[in-house]
Amino acid sequence: MNMSQTNKHRFDAGFAVAGALMTIVFFAIVNIITSRGYLWFIYPSFAVLWWPVSVIFARGRPRIFSVVCSVMTLLFLALINLMFSPFYLWVLYAAFPLLCWPVIVCLGKRAGRLPAAMSISLLVIAYYILLNIFYSPGFPWFIFPTYAVLWWPLAVAFAKKRRPMLFSLSAVLWSSLFFIVLNTVTTPHEIWAVYPIFALLWWPLSVFCFVYKKRPAV
Repeated sequence: MNMSQTNKHRFDAGFAVAGALMTIVFFAIVNIITSRGYLWFIYPSFAVLWWPVSVIFARGRPRIFSVVCSVMTLLFLALINLMFSPFYLWVLYAAFPLLCWPVIVCLGKRAGRLPAAMSISLLVIAYYILLNIFYSPGFPWFIFPTYAVLWWPLAVAFAKKRRPMLFSLSAVLWSSLFFIVLNTVTTPHEIWAVYPIFALLWWPLSVFCFVYKKRPAV
């Protein structure tokens, strides 16, 4: 970055910081004047803060940007949690995924490899299982983030390596297991999992017909 670009970046950063501060002060004054009993200005203030943060860190500093934004978002959610519902720390549900953001950015290209994808996915699953057991044991809701997060290593293992049939088969098996478990946990007296499983079976069949059958014979 040459001198002119450096000066321009400093000007843009200074303007963004000044503009964000003026906007936040304006929202705070309007909040105090019109509705002092409810501090709503923190919501637009959080959105405005992304302006200077993006100008300062987004260009050429993705790691710092991810750390600042994840910490800023976590502090914002913690503030909302403590202000309006301090007896139930729902911010814990969002804490681990937010902290995973800078970790994945710091991994760079390694995040697209199977060991990193599997390791982080297992950590996420373990975190939500423990949170489910110790904080809200009434219902095993951890099956939902578990189902979602394991699509990452599946995609890395098969889709990224251009193995559509293996990806479709593994995805159908994983989704079928999810629907069976969900059916058993929620409504064991009524078997409805067969309907989405039947629809999913068309995926590998379509891959076989429209990918493999269309390939020229060697």
